[in-house]
Amino acid sequence: MNSKETNDSSANAQSNGWTFQYVAALVIFLEHMQQAKCFCVEGTDDIVVFLKDDKKICAQAKSSLNQDIICQIHFESIYESIRTLSVNNDADKLISVFNYHKPFGNNDSFSSNQFIDKKSYGNLTSKVQKKLSDYAKKESYCIDFEKMKFWFIRFEGDEPENGLKDYLKLKLLPVSQKSMFSMDDLMEKWLLMIQLNARDKKNNIGLDVMCGTLFGKILSGTSLEKILELIDIEIDPSYENEFEVFFKDYFSNKSQSFRQYNIINADFVDFQNNKKPKKQDMYKLFVDEYCTKDKIPTEIISYFNDYDDKENLSLDMYKLFVAYVCYKKNIINSIRSIFDYEDN
Repeated sequence: MNSKETNDSSANAQSNGWTFQYVAALVIFLEHMQQAKCFCVEGTDDIVVFLKDDKKICAQAKSSLNQDIICQIHFESIYESIRTLSVNNDADKLISVFNYHKPFGNNDSFSSNQFIDKKSYGNLTSKVQKKLSDYAKKESYCIDFEKMKFWFIRFEGDEPENGLKDYLKLKLLPVSQKSMFSMDDLMEKWLLMIQLNARDKKNNIGLDVMCGTLFGKILSGTSLEKILELIDIEIDPSYENEFEVFFKDYFSNKSQSFRQYNIINADFVDFQNNKKPKKQDMYKLFVDEYCTKDKIPTEIISYFNDYDDKENLSLDMYKLFVAYVCYKKNIINSIRSIFDYEDN
Protein backbone atom coordinates (compact mmCIF):
# COMPACT_ATOMS: atom_id res chain seq x y z
CA MET A 1 0.00 0.00 0.00
CA ASN A 2 1.55 3.30 -1.03
CA SER A 3 1.01 6.74 0.45
CA LYS A 4 -1.85 7.70 -1.85
CA GLU A 5 -3.84 4.71 -0.61
CA THR A 6 -3.93 5.89 2.99
CA ASN A 7 -6.57 8.29 4.19
CA ASP A 8 -4.21 10.55 6.13
CA SER A 9 -1.09 12.15 4.68
CA SER A 10 1.15 11.93 7.73
CA ALA A 11 4.08 9.52 8.09
CA ASN A 12 2.17 7.94 10.97
CA ALA A 13 -0.75 7.26 8.65
CA GLN A 14 1.57 5.66 6.07
CA SER A 15 3.07 3.38 8.69
CA ASN A 16 -0.40 2.56 9.98
CA GLY A 17 -1.53 1.69 6.44
CA TRP A 18 1.38 -0.60 5.72
CA THR A 19 1.11 -2.43 9.05
CA PHE A 20 -2.65 -2.69 8.66
CA GLN A 21 -2.13 -4.39 5.32
CA TYR A 22 0.29 -6.95 6.80
CA VAL A 23 -2.03 -7.72 9.70
CA ALA A 24 -5.01 -7.92 7.34
CA ALA A 25 -3.14 -10.40 5.11
CA LEU A 26 -2.37 -12.60 8.11
CA VAL A 27 -5.96 -12.50 9.36
CA ILE A 28 -7.46 -13.26 5.94
CA PHE A 29 -5.10 -16.22 5.57
CA LEU A 30 -5.94 -17.54 9.04
CA GLU A 31 -9.69 -17.10 8.46
CA HIS A 32 -9.31 -19.40 5.43
CA MET A 33 -6.49 -21.62 6.70
CA GLN A 34 -8.45 -24.85 6.20
CA GLN A 35 -8.68 -24.11 2.46
CA ALA A 36 -5.55 -21.98 1.88
CA LYS A 37 -2.27 -23.19 0.41
CA CYS A 38 -0.35 -19.89 0.08
CA PHE A 39 -0.78 -16.10 -0.05
CA CYS A 40 1.05 -12.96 -1.10
CA VAL A 41 0.96 -9.19 -0.54
CA GLU A 42 1.27 -6.33 -3.05
CA GLY A 43 0.55 -8.22 -6.25
CA THR A 44 -2.18 -7.05 -8.63
CA ASP A 45 -4.16 -6.56 -5.43
CA ASP A 46 -3.03 -5.81 -1.93
CA ILE A 47 -3.58 -9.40 -0.78
CA VAL A 48 -4.19 -12.66 -2.67
CA VAL A 49 -4.87 -16.01 -0.96
CA PHE A 50 -4.59 -19.09 -3.19
CA LEU A 51 -6.83 -21.99 -2.18
CA LYS A 52 -6.26 -25.73 -2.43
CA ASP A 53 -8.98 -26.15 -5.06
CA ASP A 54 -7.18 -23.76 -7.44
CA LYS A 55 -9.48 -20.86 -6.54
CA LYS A 56 -8.33 -17.60 -5.02
CA ILE A 57 -9.41 -14.78 -2.71
CA CYS A 58 -8.48 -11.20 -3.59
CA ALA A 59 -8.51 -8.43 -1.01
CA GLN A 60 -7.86 -4.70 -0.74
CA ALA A 61 -6.77 -3.17 2.57
CA LYS A 62 -7.62 0.44 3.47
CA SER A 63 -7.16 2.15 6.82
CA SER A 64 -7.57 5.51 8.51
CA LEU A 65 -6.41 7.01 11.78
CA ASN A 66 -9.92 8.51 12.08
CA GLN A 67 -11.75 5.22 12.03
CA ASP A 68 -14.58 6.22 14.40
CA ILE A 69 -16.08 9.07 12.39
CA ILE A 70 -18.56 9.05 9.52
CA CYS A 71 -16.95 10.71 6.52
CA GLN A 72 -17.26 10.57 2.75
CA ILE A 73 -13.60 9.69 2.27
CA HIS A 74 -14.19 6.34 3.97
CA PHE A 75 -16.96 5.50 1.51
CA GLU A 76 -14.76 6.64 -1.35
CA SER A 77 -11.99 4.29 -0.25
CA ILE A 78 -14.53 1.44 -0.48
CA TYR A 79 -15.19 2.60 -4.04
CA GLU A 80 -11.44 2.41 -4.67
CA SER A 81 -11.44 -1.18 -3.39
CA ILE A 82 -14.29 -2.06 -5.75
CA ARG A 83 -12.41 -0.53 -8.68
CA THR A 84 -9.28 -2.59 -7.98
CA LEU A 85 -11.10 -5.80 -7.14
CA SER A 86 -13.34 -5.60 -10.21
CA VAL A 87 -10.55 -6.94 -12.44
CA ASN A 88 -10.58 -10.20 -10.45
CA ASN A 89 -14.09 -11.43 -11.14
CA ASP A 90 -12.66 -14.94 -11.50
CA ALA A 91 -11.87 -14.98 -7.78
CA ASP A 92 -13.91 -17.12 -5.42
CA LYS A 93 -14.21 -14.24 -2.98
CA LEU A 94 -13.51 -10.51 -3.05
CA ILE A 95 -12.85 -8.75 0.23
CA SER A 96 -12.60 -5.09 1.11
CA VAL A 97 -10.73 -4.87 4.39
CA PHE A 98 -10.82 -1.65 6.38
CA ASN A 99 -10.84 -0.31 9.93
CA TYR A 100 -13.69 2.22 9.64
CA HIS A 101 -16.62 1.77 12.01
CA LYS A 102 -19.22 3.56 9.89
CA PRO A 103 -18.17 3.74 6.23
CA PHE A 104 -21.81 3.28 5.14
CA GLY A 105 -23.41 5.36 7.90
CA ASN A 106 -25.04 4.54 11.25
CA ASN A 107 -27.48 1.95 9.91
CA ASP A 108 -24.69 -0.25 8.60
CA SER A 109 -22.07 0.41 11.26
CA PHE A 110 -19.58 -2.26 12.30
CA SER A 111 -18.78 -3.37 15.82
CA SER A 112 -16.34 -1.20 17.72
CA ASN A 113 -15.76 -3.69 20.54
CA GLN A 114 -14.57 -6.82 18.77
CA PHE A 115 -11.40 -7.51 16.84
CA ILE A 116 -13.03 -8.61 13.61
CA ASP A 117 -16.52 -8.01 12.26
CA LYS A 118 -17.73 -9.21 8.85
CA LYS A 119 -20.56 -8.11 6.62
CA SER A 120 -21.37 -9.46 3.17
CA TYR A 121 -22.99 -7.36 0.46
CA GLY A 122 -26.30 -9.10 1.22
CA ASN A 123 -26.14 -8.05 4.88
CA LEU A 124 -26.06 -4.33 4.04
CA THR A 125 -29.22 -2.25 3.81
CA SER A 126 -30.87 -2.06 0.39
CA LYS A 127 -29.99 1.64 0.20
CA VAL A 128 -26.26 0.95 0.53
CA GLN A 129 -26.44 -2.06 -1.80
CA LYS A 130 -28.03 0.15 -4.48
CA LYS A 131 -25.42 2.86 -3.97
CA LEU A 132 -22.56 0.38 -4.45
CA SER A 133 -24.21 -1.33 -7.43
CA ASP A 134 -25.01 2.00 -9.13
CA TYR A 135 -21.40 3.10 -8.68
CA ALA A 136 -20.08 -0.13 -10.25
CA LYS A 137 -22.48 0.17 -13.21
CA LYS A 138 -21.67 3.83 -13.73
CA GLU A 139 -17.93 3.06 -13.86
CA SER A 140 -18.54 -0.08 -16.00
CA TYR A 141 -16.89 -2.38 -13.48
CA CYS A 142 -17.61 -6.05 -14.00
CA ILE A 143 -18.15 -7.27 -10.47
CA ASP A 144 -20.32 -9.91 -8.82
CA PHE A 145 -21.45 -8.43 -5.54
CA GLU A 146 -22.61 -11.83 -4.34
CA LYS A 147 -18.90 -12.63 -3.94
CA MET A 148 -17.92 -9.35 -2.31
CA LYS A 149 -17.28 -9.61 1.42
CA PHE A 150 -16.83 -6.42 3.38
CA TRP A 151 -14.60 -7.02 6.36
CA PHE A 152 -14.05 -4.77 9.31
CA ILE A 153 -10.91 -5.40 11.37
CA ARG A 154 -10.74 -3.23 14.43
CA PHE A 155 -7.30 -2.17 15.64
CA GLU A 156 -6.92 -0.17 18.81
CA GLY A 157 -5.63 3.38 18.34
CA ASP A 158 -2.67 3.82 16.01
CA GLU A 159 -1.12 0.38 16.60
CA PRO A 160 -2.59 -2.17 14.16
CA GLU A 161 -1.03 -5.12 16.01
CA ASN A 162 -3.20 -4.51 19.08
CA GLY A 163 -5.87 -7.18 19.34
CA LEU A 164 -4.01 -9.49 16.97
CA LYS A 165 -2.35 -11.41 19.80
CA ASP A 166 -5.67 -12.37 21.40
CA TYR A 167 -7.00 -13.32 17.98
CA LEU A 168 -3.98 -15.60 17.40
CA LYS A 169 -4.41 -17.19 20.83
CA LEU A 170 -7.98 -18.11 19.95
CA LYS A 171 -7.11 -19.42 16.48
CA LEU A 172 -4.16 -21.45 17.75
CA LEU A 173 -5.77 -22.63 20.99
CA PRO A 174 -5.32 -26.38 20.30
CA VAL A 175 -1.58 -25.76 19.95
CA SER A 176 -1.04 -23.08 22.59
CA GLN A 177 -2.77 -25.23 25.22
CA LYS A 178 -0.19 -27.97 24.74
CA SER A 179 3.04 -26.00 24.45
CA MET A 180 4.68 -22.92 25.87
CA PHE A 181 5.76 -20.36 23.30
CA SER A 182 5.65 -16.60 22.94
CA MET A 183 2.67 -15.40 20.89
CA ASP A 184 4.44 -12.04 20.55
CA ASP A 185 7.43 -13.74 18.93
CA LEU A 186 5.24 -15.74 16.57
CA MET A 187 3.26 -12.63 15.60
CA GLU A 188 6.47 -10.69 14.99
CA LYS A 189 7.92 -13.50 12.86
CA TRP A 190 4.80 -13.90 10.72
CA LEU A 191 4.41 -10.15 10.15
CA LEU A 192 8.10 -9.87 9.21
CA MET A 193 7.63 -12.65 6.64
CA ILE A 194 4.67 -10.78 5.17
CA GLN A 195 6.61 -7.51 5.13
CA LEU A 196 9.49 -9.15 3.25
CA ASN A 197 7.03 -10.73 0.84
CA ALA A 198 5.54 -7.31 0.11
CA ARG A 199 8.99 -5.79 -0.33
CA ASP A 200 10.60 -8.45 -2.50
CA LYS A 201 7.52 -9.59 -4.49
CA LYS A 202 9.12 -12.99 -5.07
CA ASN A 203 7.70 -16.19 -3.63
CA ASN A 204 4.26 -16.67 -2.15
CA ILE A 205 4.12 -17.50 1.56
CA GLY A 206 3.16 -21.18 1.70
CA LEU A 207 1.13 -23.03 4.29
CA ASP A 208 4.15 -25.23 4.95
CA VAL A 209 6.23 -22.16 5.88
CA MET A 210 3.49 -20.84 8.19
CA CYS A 211 3.18 -24.22 9.91
CA GLY A 212 6.93 -24.69 10.04
CA THR A 213 7.42 -21.27 11.63
CA LEU A 214 4.79 -22.06 14.25
CA PHE A 215 6.45 -25.37 15.04
CA GLY A 216 9.83 -23.64 15.19
CA LYS A 217 8.54 -21.20 17.81
CA ILE A 218 7.16 -24.12 19.83
CA LEU A 219 10.48 -25.88 19.42
CA SER A 220 12.48 -22.93 20.74
CA GLY A 221 10.09 -22.64 23.68
CA THR A 222 11.17 -25.99 25.12
CA SER A 223 14.16 -26.15 27.41
CA LEU A 224 17.28 -28.02 26.42
CA GLU A 225 17.49 -29.35 29.97
CA LYS A 226 14.12 -31.09 29.65
CA ILE A 227 15.14 -32.99 26.54
CA LEU A 228 18.51 -33.92 28.03
CA GLU A 229 16.69 -35.44 31.00
CA LEU A 230 14.67 -37.65 28.67
CA ILE A 231 17.66 -39.11 26.86
CA ASP A 232 20.26 -38.87 29.62
CA ILE A 233 23.08 -37.35 27.55
CA GLU A 234 26.14 -36.20 29.40
CA ILE A 235 27.37 -32.98 27.78
CA ASP A 236 30.91 -31.82 28.22
CA PRO A 237 30.59 -28.36 29.88
CA SER A 238 32.86 -26.88 27.22
CA TYR A 239 30.23 -27.81 24.58
CA GLU A 240 27.21 -26.66 26.58
CA ASN A 241 26.88 -23.34 24.77
CA GLU A 242 27.21 -25.05 21.37
CA PHE A 243 24.35 -27.40 22.23
CA GLU A 244 22.19 -24.49 23.39
CA VAL A 245 22.74 -22.60 20.12
CA PHE A 246 22.14 -25.76 18.11
CA PHE A 247 18.92 -26.53 19.96
CA LYS A 248 17.45 -23.02 19.97
CA ASP A 249 18.69 -21.40 16.78
CA TYR A 250 19.23 -24.17 14.28
CA PHE A 251 16.08 -26.14 15.08
CA SER A 252 13.77 -23.15 15.15
CA ASN A 253 15.15 -21.71 11.90
CA LYS A 254 15.19 -25.04 10.08
CA SER A 255 11.76 -26.40 10.97
CA GLN A 256 9.98 -25.42 7.73
CA SER A 257 8.84 -28.94 6.91
CA PHE A 258 7.36 -31.83 8.87
CA ARG A 259 8.73 -34.63 6.68
CA GLN A 260 11.60 -35.60 8.97
CA TYR A 261 9.31 -35.38 11.98
CA ASN A 262 6.82 -37.73 10.33
CA ILE A 263 9.50 -40.33 9.70
CA ILE A 264 10.73 -40.28 13.29
CA ASN A 265 7.21 -40.42 14.71
CA ALA A 266 6.30 -43.42 12.58
CA ASP A 267 9.46 -45.25 13.68
CA PHE A 268 8.83 -44.29 17.31
CA VAL A 269 5.29 -45.71 17.20
CA ASP A 270 6.61 -48.96 15.72
CA PHE A 271 9.21 -49.11 18.46
CA GLN A 272 6.59 -48.62 21.17
CA ASN A 273 4.30 -51.27 19.70
CA ASN A 274 7.08 -53.82 19.38
CA LYS A 275 9.09 -53.17 22.53
CA LYS A 276 6.46 -51.69 24.87
CA PRO A 277 9.14 -50.19 27.14
CA LYS A 278 8.37 -48.60 30.47
CA LYS A 279 7.30 -45.00 30.10
CA GLN A 280 10.33 -43.56 31.88
CA ASP A 281 12.69 -45.55 29.66
CA MET A 282 11.04 -45.34 26.23
CA TYR A 283 12.70 -42.15 25.00
CA LYS A 284 16.19 -43.17 26.03
CA LEU A 285 15.85 -46.72 24.73
CA PHE A 286 14.45 -45.57 21.38
CA VAL A 287 17.01 -42.83 20.87
CA ASP A 288 19.91 -45.10 21.78
CA GLU A 289 18.71 -47.76 19.37
CA TYR A 290 17.70 -45.35 16.62
CA CYS A 291 20.70 -43.04 16.66
CA THR A 292 23.58 -45.22 15.66
CA LYS A 293 25.80 -44.30 12.75
CA ASP A 294 24.60 -47.22 10.63
CA LYS A 295 20.88 -46.76 11.44
CA ILE A 296 20.01 -43.05 11.24
CA PRO A 297 17.68 -42.66 8.21
CA THR A 298 18.99 -40.64 5.29
CA GLU A 299 16.02 -38.29 5.59
CA ILE A 300 17.09 -37.40 9.12
CA ILE A 301 20.70 -36.83 8.12
CA SER A 302 19.51 -34.60 5.25
CA TYR A 303 17.83 -32.34 7.80
CA PHE A 304 21.30 -31.11 8.76
CA ASN A 305 22.68 -30.61 5.25
CA ASP A 306 23.12 -26.87 5.70
CA TYR A 307 24.38 -27.02 9.28
CA ASP A 308 27.60 -25.00 9.45
CA ASP A 309 29.48 -27.59 11.44
CA LYS A 310 28.11 -30.70 9.73
CA GLU A 311 31.52 -32.38 9.55
CA ASN A 312 31.71 -32.37 13.34
CA LEU A 313 28.06 -33.16 13.98
CA SER A 314 28.10 -35.62 16.84
CA LEU A 315 25.75 -38.51 17.49
CA ASP A 316 24.51 -36.61 20.52
CA MET A 317 23.21 -33.86 18.20
CA TYR A 318 21.13 -36.40 16.30
CA LYS A 319 19.89 -37.86 19.57
CA LEU A 320 18.83 -34.41 20.73
CA PHE A 321 16.80 -33.86 17.58
CA VAL A 322 15.16 -37.30 17.63
CA ALA A 323 14.26 -37.08 21.32
CA TYR A 324 12.72 -33.68 20.84
CA VAL A 325 10.55 -34.84 17.92
CA CYS A 326 9.23 -37.81 19.87
CA TYR A 327 8.47 -35.56 22.79
CA LYS A 328 6.52 -33.07 20.63
CA LYS A 329 4.59 -35.40 18.31
CA ASN A 330 1.20 -34.27 19.68
CA ILE A 331 2.02 -30.68 18.72
CA ILE A 332 2.53 -31.73 15.11
CA ASN A 333 -0.87 -33.41 15.08
CA SER A 334 -2.49 -30.30 16.56
CA ILE A 335 -0.95 -28.05 13.91
CA ARG A 336 -2.14 -30.42 11.22
CA SER A 337 -5.68 -30.46 12.58
CA ILE A 338 -6.19 -26.69 12.76
CA PHE A 339 -4.56 -25.97 9.37
CA ASP A 340 -5.76 -29.16 7.63
CA TYR A 341 -2.13 -29.50 6.62
CA GLU A 342 -0.43 -32.58 5.21
CA ASP A 343 3.28 -32.34 4.52
CA ASN A 344 4.38 -33.90 1.24
